[in-house]
Amino acid sequence: MSKRVGVVILGDEVLKAEIREANLAYILPLLNEWGAEVALCAILPDNVPVVVRHLRAYLEEVDLLVLTGGIGPTPDDITREAVAKAAPLCPAETTTPAATRISAASNAPGSSGAMVTMVTTPDSAQCRATA
Repeated sequence: MSKRVGVVILGDEVLKAEIREANLAYILPLLNEWGAEVALCAILPDNVPVVVRHLRAYLEEVDLLVLTGGIGPTPDDITREAVAKAAPLCPAETTTPAATRISAASNAPGSSGAMVTMVTTPDSAQCRATA
């Protein structure tokens, strides 16, 4: 691999010690095994301007950023918005095959909204159905 990698953990619950961060213990050995140079690790709050500012700076320092935590179907999830603002991505859309399948499979009106949010992707992304 031989690339400079940064790891960013997102979430107020991690900063407030409401949950124990456990992803680094898994990710760092893998990155090292693959020959990556781990250049930075950071924990950021659920705050769009803060995350955007830091991600932009980190993208100048590393070849790859791995983000963990902070993503989910809840209204307080800011990860998608922050990443879309920080990186040169196309606007997100929801007409992916996954979103269509989730909407069709949902039996309660309106219950699929959060699940569809989870599969919202940039227009430029290539989605693959797995089963």
